[in-house]
Amino acid sequence: MAFPKASKIARDPLTHFLLLGVMFFLVSLLWERYHDPRAIVINAGIVRSITADYERRFGFSPSNAELKNAVASYAEDEALYREGQALGLDRDDEIVRRRIIQKMRFLQQTAISSARPSQSELRDYYARHRQDYVRPVTISFHHIYFSTDDGDHTAFVRAMRMRRALAGKVTVLGEGDPFPDRTVFTGMTIDDVRRVFGRSPFVHAAFSVPAGKWSAPVRSGWGWHLIFVDRRDPAMLRPFEQVRDTVSDDWVRTEWEGRENQITKKLMARYTVIEHAL
Repeated sequence: MAFPKASKIARDPLTHFLLLGVMFFLVSLLWERYHDPRAIVINAGIVRSITADYERRFGFSPSNAELKNAVASYAEDEALYREGQALGLDRDDEIVRRRIIQKMRFLQQTAISSARPSQSELRDYYARHRQDYVRPVTISFHHIYFSTDDGDHTAFVRAMRMRRALAGKVTVLGEGDPFPDRTVFTGMTIDDVRRVFGRSPFVHAAFSVPAGKWSAPVRSGWGWHLIFVDRRDPAMLRPFEQVRDTVSDDWVRTEWEGRENQITKKLMARYTVIEHAL
């Protein structure tokens, strides 16, 4: 007689309602246990990460007490981080914004860091960017310096007199004034000369005066000079074998930039940019 009664209870809608209530209660307990926003879970992976970080910082593994303190410190930091998020401290913070952007760019670069060119790709890149591997014009020269300490005109007159006295001589020792830098320069590009003499008439004169002849007096930021160009080497395309490593670096950089741009375009396609007139 008990079985029919139990069967009747099982079919009762009230019983179904109570069972559903118990199920929802149990599910909610499990959800709160594993998804409680105030639960700081320290699992094996986090402990390994804390240990590895400790070893990087100090050069040895932590003792049990040191590891316990490090875990406690991690939990405190995590609690502070979550409270800060709850207060909205991560919003409108330029430092946090930059850090997140930096991490996103790092993730993008990591995704494309496997790019490695073949030899045919390198040679093709070299052929398409030949102008980047041209060695510029270089000159080797020496000069005589005339300081303007006694006046600009006096220095210019001294330089003119010296030029007339040279009379075709190539090397003149002990003439002029001591120069703060070198008096003999070898294999200089135009940028090299600018670094020493600035953007002055000296630079143009050094690259335009015929080799083997003294220039007319020419001005720089230092004073007046007479320039003698010993040698001028024309621009020359450097052979592929000589610049292979540079070409490889350039290819990788260009490939990365191209792939990064593609990733960024796909990302921006998910957003709508609305610009309000100021």
